Amino acid sequence: MPIRPIVPALLASMILSATSSAWAHTTIIKSNIEDGSSISTPPETFDFGFSAPVILIELSVQGQKSGEAEVDFAPSTTRAESYTIPLPELANDDYTITWRAMAKDGHVMSGTIDFTVTQ
Repeated sequence: MPIRPIVPALLASMILSATSSAWAHTTIIKSNIEDGSSISTPPETFDFGFSAPVILIELSVQGQKSGEAEVDFAPSTTRAESYTIPLPELANDDYTITWRAMAKDGHVMSGTIDFTVTQ
């Protein structure tokens, strides 16, 4: 019957989908700045790590009142699980760190971390 050859192809497709889906879920697993936190001493660096090595392709820090902070960041050229980004002096404000990274399989993921500086 012609249906039989379809079954192995369908199973292979399902396995590949599940595998690539697992690769696509690389996330931040540690950070010195917690999302939603209120910080009394402004951090000098943003230290964070991923669940698998990634290439960090974009990072910005935006203050609600103060605007975009000048961050010394250049996109990485090699994969790493952890990054440390120096931060400028941050005044009292609500901030959003926005990041984009690329996993080994080429999948691009992004996220944000919101925090408040209250000196």
